[in-house]
Formats: sequence, structure tokens, C-alpha cells
Amino acid sequence: MRLPLSLAIVLTACGSLTPPGADGGTGGGTGGGTASTGGGTANTGGGTANTGGGTANTGGGTANTGGGAATGGGGGTTVQPLSWASMSISGVTGSGPILALSGVHNDVWAIQDNGNLYHSTGGAFALVTQFSGGVKGLHVVGNLIVVLQYRAIRWCSSNCTTPTAFDTIDLVSPGLDAEAACGKDASTIAVVVSDTGSMAQLYEWNGTTFMRTNQNLGVRYPRACWYDAAGGLNIAGEDKIINYTNGAASPQVITTTGTTYFGGYDAAGTGWTAGQNGTVARRVGSSWSKLTTSSTNTLYAVGGPRSDEIFMFGLFQSSVGNGYRWNGTSLMPTGELLPSSGSQSVFRHLLVTSADELFVGGSNQAGPVIVRGSR
Repeated sequence: MRLPLSLAIVLTACGSLTPPGADGGTGGGTGGGTASTGGGTANTGGGTANTGGGTANTGGGTANTGGGAATGGGGGTTVQPLSWASMSISGVTGSGPILALSGVHNDVWAIQDNGNLYHSTGGAFALVTQFSGGVKGLHVVGNLIVVLQYRAIRWCSSNCTTPTAFDTIDLVSPGLDAEAACGKDASTIAVVVSDTGSMAQLYEWNGTTFMRTNQNLGVRYPRACWYDAAGGLNIAGEDKIINYTNGAASPQVITTTGTTYFGGYDAAGTGWTAGQNGTVARRVGSSWSKLTTSSTNTLYAVGGPRSDEIFMFGLFQSSVGNGYRWNGTSLMPTGELLPSSGSQSVFRHLLVTSADELFVGGSNQAGPVIVRGSR
């Protein structure tokens, strides 16, 4: 399906990006007053053609629009851009990137490629334990912590301060590699694995353990998974996204060039994915469309707190920075937006915790980094 939006790609790096002002929503529709000022009349009620709070001449403004100041008062507010700050990480060993983040506001977990598991309750991230042999992914919901190692699925729900506290499914015998973990709620958790032919398979949580529920999802090189607004599981891999709903896997082809997609996210029913060669794709309804960018860098981390504030971060590239931001209309290069970005930086995962907060994990020349965006 062709997108009904034209893309304006800026080829030079930019700094902090400011989202467009949000419409006032209910502004101007409720202000009481006389016939020419009260919310709800033909020319002033919030939401009509010329008066919806926040539009050019109304926004709950002066004598002809009801309630507020002359320049868009009423119920309208302008959404401030995210402020970015590097988070302190204690107990760091190794220089590899943060591969995955999971959790909720004031309860965020992060895992480094060498197996270091970190936790934050609102402040600095502190080392909890380390898994030998490295890791591939992480998913946390409530007290349940799921850690993916190359050849194992591990989970723990109590006193999870040592690797021995975790139960384990060995993937060596079936010849599988763990690739990605995601969840919709405490009872709906998926782990995507790949077989010796790099084809995706699926394990699902039954409340006690993980059971293999699909041995061929129909996509090679699975690298990310996420649930959409309709409750469907999405798996990103080579050239396509698999939508897995009610036990049925439906392939949704994006490219035919051997492009692997490493990240994905659902923003109020609109799907996003990104991967090799600076490729970004957007799904509206059931159709995916590739959006043209100016970069060749690999993009890993995808997500955002608002539908007009979606980020795609990855390997740093001159003139583009670490990726792109969708501002509701077009893709814009982020430049060195993140405080820990710059040459040799890479960002591997993005976690949205609210409409006003997200975390991005990766590494730069100095080692692993976690950046918090908030307002």
C-alpha cells in the first residue's frame, strides 16, 4: 500500500528535534460566555472546521473562540521535546553494548552482551548478576525475568540475584539458538529461536515454563519480536514481518533484497520496523511500505512515546547520526541527538515506559551506555 504521506529526508545532521505543537483537543469547546465566545457555537465550538483547539486562529483563543489567551490558550498544550541524559551504570565490566532493556517506569532492567544484568529503580543502573557465555535478549514482567542466552532460555521470579536462581531450557539438544523475547502481559510471553537453517521457531510461556508451539514461522534470521495493538505477535527477520495470531503465521513481505530487520514497535496500531542499509518500514492496516532514507547504516532500536515521535537508532553514520525520527509526517535524521552518540556509537534497543519516558541502550567508545529521554 502506498503511504498517503510524502517523505522529506534531510541529508544533514541535526541536533535536538522538537515535535510539532499538539492540538488543544478540548480547548475552546467548553469555555462559557456569550453567543460569540461560548464554546460550542457554530464558529467557536472545539472541533469544528475552524475552531478545534490548537488550530491556526482559534485554540481556545480570544473573543471569537472562547476561553484562554490570544494565541491558543483553552485546553491546548504544546508537547515539549524529550530531554536526554546518560544514565550512570555501576559494576560495568567489558566494553560491549547494552543489548536489551525491559520493565516499566522506575523498574527498568538492562542486559549487556557479556551477560551483565543491571537494574534501576529510578536512578542509576546497578549490576545484579552476570551470566557466563554472553546473552542475546531480555524480557521482564512483574517479578518474572526472562534471559536469553545463545543456546538457552532462562527465567526466574524470586531472589534472582545469581544465575543459579534461574530455571533453564537447554536449546543445544534441539539445535536451536535464542534470538528475541517479548510479551503482551504476564501470561503472554514469546521467545523466538532459530534452527540450524536460521529459520524461526517459537516458544511460548504457559505460566510455568516455555513450550515450543511452532517449528517453522516462515522467516529466516529472526531478530526481534513485539505485540501489536490487536494482540498479534510480530517477528522481524529477512525481508519480511511474520504476524502470528491464533496459531497462524502470516508473512508480510517488505523487501526482496535479503534485508534483515532488527527492531520493531507498534504505535497505536501503526507498525514500525528497521534494519540493514538504513531501511525503515511502516505498516498501516495490514500493509507494510518501505520508507526511503539517505543512509546505509544498520538500524536496531525502534520505538517512541507518541505516534509523531518514533525513533530508529543504530550504528552511527556521518551526516545522519545514529538514525531517524518520524515526526508524524516525515523521517528526519537524528544527528548526534543522544548525549552518548558520535563516532563508533551504536544503539541496540529502545524501551518505552510511558508517553513521557523512554530508554535507549547501546555503546560508544567508552563502553556500554544507557540514555534516558524524558519530559
